[in-house]
Amino acid sequence: MKNLIYYYRFILFIMLWVSCKNESNREVFIEKLSAIQNGLPSPYFNYYLYFKTDNDKILEANIDSIYAIYKIYYIKKYQNFNSYLISIMEGRELVREIYINNVKETGDYLLNVEDINKNIEEMSVEEIERKYLKSEKQSFILATGNVTAMESRNILYKMFFNGYIISFSDYGGYYLIKKYESDDFK
Repeated sequence: MKNLIYYYRFILFIMLWVSCKNESNREVFIEKLSAIQNGLPSPYFNYYLYFKTDNDKILEANIDSIYAIYKIYYIKKYQNFNSYLISIMEGRELVREIYINNVKETGDYLLNVEDINKNIEEMSVEEIERKYLKSEKQSFILATGNVTAMESRNILYKMFFNGYIISFSDYGGYYLIKKYESDDFK
């Protein structure tokens, strides 16, 4: 019986440690993304970000697009860009579609909105990995020719929400999906 109690405590400790490590990685990721200096484009503009909108859709954007929305509509509500990013990444603030459309009209921003596919939303990350992704060393590849635009954005949202970073290879025509590592941000 004592061994069983020790075993459960050990499992609980490991789960808490992994959870804290993932949370710490996410905080570092957000901190790096929010480092906009003097209004210059972010050095991390090539990462694709995914958020829910106010009308239950998925927004695909990059950090420069999100910064434009923040600067126009949320700068008075949040003390800094970092706090705004945390709020939308945690889902406490939903990006308003009217703001997306207004910002899209003012410049050449990456702002794509898609409906949520309930089937993909209900899938686990492991199911998505098996069904849609090709494993490459410590990352995954989602080929754009294998799924529709709506399916790809739903898959990428699910992966992003679960701690993966997303980039796109224009040359290869695929999305690269991998867990956050500090080496990604130098």
